Amino acid sequence: MIKFTNQFILIGYKGVRLFIRCYRLFLRVLRRLDLMLGKFSPLAPVLDRLPIPRGMGYFLPEKLSLADFFGMLEQRNVRYVVLRWHEKLPENPQDGDIDLLIHDDDVNLLQGLFTARITAVAFDIYTASAQYGFTYKNLPYYPPHLAYEVLAKRQRSQAGIFVPSPRHYFLSLAYHTLYHKMDAALFTERNDPRHENSKYVAKLKELAAAAGFNGEINFTALDGFLFTNGWRPPFDTLRKLLAENPQAGIEAPCLKQAIAPDLLVFVVREAAAQRGQIEAILEKIKRLPLEIFTVAEIGEADRQLIKESIRGGEWGSEDFPYNYPGGLPVMLIVAVDHAPAPVSETYKKRYPFVNNAHTLLKHQIRQDLNDDKRCGHWANAVHCSDDVYEALDYLAIACPAQVPELLHQHPEFTPYWQALQAFGGSVSGPEPVLAASELR
Repeated sequence: MIKFTNQFILIGYKGVRLFIRCYRLFLRVLRRLDLMLGKFSPLAPVLDRLPIPRGMGYFLPEKLSLADFFGMLEQRNVRYVVLRWHEKLPENPQDGDIDLLIHDDDVNLLQGLFTARITAVAFDIYTASAQYGFTYKNLPYYPPHLAYEVLAKRQRSQAGIFVPSPRHYFLSLAYHTLYHKMDAALFTERNDPRHENSKYVAKLKELAAAAGFNGEINFTALDGFLFTNGWRPPFDTLRKLLAENPQAGIEAPCLKQAIAPDLLVFVVREAAAQRGQIEAILEKIKRLPLEIFTVAEIGEADRQLIKESIRGGEWGSEDFPYNYPGGLPVMLIVAVDHAPAPVSETYKKRYPFVNNAHTLLKHQIRQDLNDDKRCGHWANAVHCSDDVYEALDYLAIACPAQVPELLHQHPEFTPYWQALQAFGGSVSGPEPVLAASELR
C-alpha cells in the first residue's frame, strides 16, 4: 500500500512540475509583453501580484527604494551580504544585477520584497547551501562551508548594508573571477589592455593587501592562493565549472566513452547506517559484475572534512520531490567494474561526466530503500562518483592510504590518476602533487 501511495505521489509531483514549467513560460510571455507596452502597461499591477518561481529573476518594485529594501531585510533579520560592487549602494545602483548571498534559513523571509516585473534594479540570489532555485548553474555558488563563513564574518558598510569582510571580499571575488567568469584578463600579460582595463583586476589589486596576497593578478597565482587558503573548489565542482567555460582553455579530465575497467566509489550516508540499510546497499552493489576493492568506514572526525571536499560540499536533497536529507558520509564502497555498460543519450545530457550506466545504480538503490517508507520519511542513503577521475579523487580524499594499493593491483588506473594529478598541479601548483610512481 505504501509503495502504491508513493507512486501516486510521484505522479502528482510530475504533474506539479509540468504546471510550474507552464507557469514559468506564461510569466516570461507576460514580462515580454509588459516591456513592449512600456511605462503605462496595464500588466504592471498583475505582475506585481504574481508569485515568482525560484531562480527566475528577482526585481525591485519601482515603489521601493534600495535603501528601504535593505532596511526591510534588517527588520526581518535576514542574514545576507551584498557580494561585490557595493561601494555606491544604496544611493547609486550598480550596472548589472546585485548579487546577494542569503542564509538558507532566511529564504522565506524574502517573500513580498520583489516583483515579477522586469525593473531597473535586478538581483541574483544565492543560498549558502544551494537550495533549489538559488544556485549557480545547479552548483553551490561557493562551497557551503565557505559561504557560511562569509555570512558569519560579514561587516556593515558605511551606508549600513552588510558586505563581506575585506579578506572575504578578496577571496570571494577571486573565486568568482576565476571559476565563474573565467575572466580573460587573468590569462593575459600585465601590459595587455584587457588586463589593465578589467574591473576585476583593479578591484582585486585594491583588496589584495587585506587578504595577505602579494602576487600577480593572474589565474595561476590567484588559483594557488585560493588553494592554499582552502578556497579552491573540490575537483568534481571545479571540473563542472571549467566545462561550462571552455574559453578558458583549461581541459577538465573527462572521457567521452565507457572505459574498461571502470572504478566506482559508492558513498554511504548516515541515514543508511541509522536505518540498518548498509548490508542491503552492499547486496545490491554485489549483484552487478563488480569486484569489490575495499569497504572503508569513515570515522566521525573525518566526516565533515570529506563532506566539504566532495560534491562541492552540497549534500542536500537530490532527485526526489521532497527535501530528504541523507546526512554525512559514513562509508566508502570502492568497486572495480570490468564490464561497464553504455549510458543512454538522455542520461548523458543530464550527467555529462558519467560514462558507465552502472554508476546510476545509486538511483535504483535510493528508490528501493524508500519504497516501504512514507514520503516524509524518505532518505538519500547513497551517492556515487561519476567516473574514474572522480572515483580516484574520492578515494584520495577519504582513504589516501588505499590509493597506492589500488594502483598496484590495477595499474590500468595509473594513467587516469596521473591525469588527475596533472590537472590539479597545472591549475593550482603551490604544493607538490605526488605522481603515481611516488605513491608506490
